Amino acid sequence: MDKIKVYQDVLNEGHYKLLSDNLETIKEDDLLSFEEGIPGFEDLSDFIIAPIKSYEPFMVLQSLQNPDIGMIILPVKNNHLNPAELSIDDLLNIYKNYISKEDTIYFICRFSNKQVTINTKAPLVVNHSSKTGYQPIIDHDNLKTNDDANLKNIEEEVAS
Repeated sequence: MDKIKVYQDVLNEGHYKLLSDNLETIKEDDLLSFEEGIPGFEDLSDFIIAPIKSYEPFMVLQSLQNPDIGMIILPVKNNHLNPAELSIDDLLNIYKNYISKEDTIYFICRFSNKQVTINTKAPLVVNHSSKTGYQPIIDHDNLKTNDDANLKNIEEEVAS
C-alpha cells in the first residue's frame, strides 16, 4: 500500500492534531526522512514540516508514523524569537562546526507559563534538497536544552 495514501487517510480522519487545520494534503515531496529518528523517538523516521497558519512563522514537525508526536519548531533565522543569552550570529558561529551551510536549522519550542523556551543544544537540522533530517546534540557550554527565549515585538521595530 502507498505510504503517502495511508498518511493522507490518517490526516483526513483528523488524527494529526497539529496538521489538521494547517495542511490539506500530504505530498511525497513534503516527506522528510530522519533515518536515525530523533532522540527519544528513534523508531520514527517519516516526518513532515507544515506552517501553523494562525501563528506563522511557527511550524510543526509532525511524525507521520505516530499522530501523537508533533513539535512546534521555528527556523533559527527568524524575526520573532531569539535565545536570551546568545545572538543568532553567535549561535550560528557555534553551529557552523557541526552543521552544513546547505541545511536549514530549526529550534524546537516549548510554551509554558507565558514563557517560551528553545532547544539550542539539539537543533533540528533539515536538508530540503535531499529530504533528510537529523537532530545533533552539540556539546557546548553556552547551549541549553531549555534556553529562555526573547520574543521580539515586530510592530515596535517597524514603528521605530
